[in-house]
Amino acid sequence: MPDDTFARAKVAQWLFFEGDYVQAGIATLRHWVLTGKDRRRLPELVEMKRALAVKTLGILDSELATNPFLGGPAYTIADMSVFARLYAPGPRRPAAA
Repeated sequence: MPDDTFARAKVAQWLFFEGDYVQAGIATLRHWVLTGKDRRRLPELVEMKRALAVKTLGILDSELATNPFLGGPAYTIADMSVFARLYAPGPRRPAAA
């Protein structure tokens, strides 16, 4: 966490963003697709999650186009938290024989 009060607030803002948007959109949709639960959901609900995921990625792209890290020039826990949700690979499938 940064020492500066404003920088700490920016980190908190990104942590809330991760919980509200990254987890609710991207992570939930990934879980549904990897477990097949997307086929048991209403198509409209799955499409809402996809739209939220696209919006979320757009916001992250915009921020990272102007800053090397979320909220500024330094690597923080906000970057760690978002990275963990975005990068987490799904179950590995066996290689085709």
